[in-house]
Amino acid sequence: SWCLPILIGLRDIAKCDEHDSVILTGIKKKLTHQLNERFQLDELKVNSCAILSTALDPRFRKLAFLTSQQWDELHEILVDKANSKCSSSSLDKPLVKKKKKSMLDRLLGEDRKSK
Repeated sequence: SWCLPILIGLRDIAKCDEHDSVILTGIKKKLTHQLNERFQLDELKVNSCAILSTALDPRFRKLAFLTSQQWDELHEILVDKANSKCSSSSLDKPLVKKKKKSMLDRLLGEDRKSK
């Protein structure tokens, strides 16, 4: 469940900036290309094992890399899976404590709902 958020965090950090030198821009472009080519980050499906395992890990409730539409689709998939396993679902009220922003939070992105 750690792999996907870290890979997407690395890809986001490697985005080129107008203040980057020519060498740094080349390194960032190569890194981004290799990450996308090797892990197909641009072609992830919401029902993929990587996204489902990340969504079920309480450390990654944010999933900031998903769009609102993808988030809604993922939520529907998880609710359907939970409902098929039990008669009543308590997924409507997730228990998440607010805590100080760690370096890992900064790497993985902001909370999707706070945007």
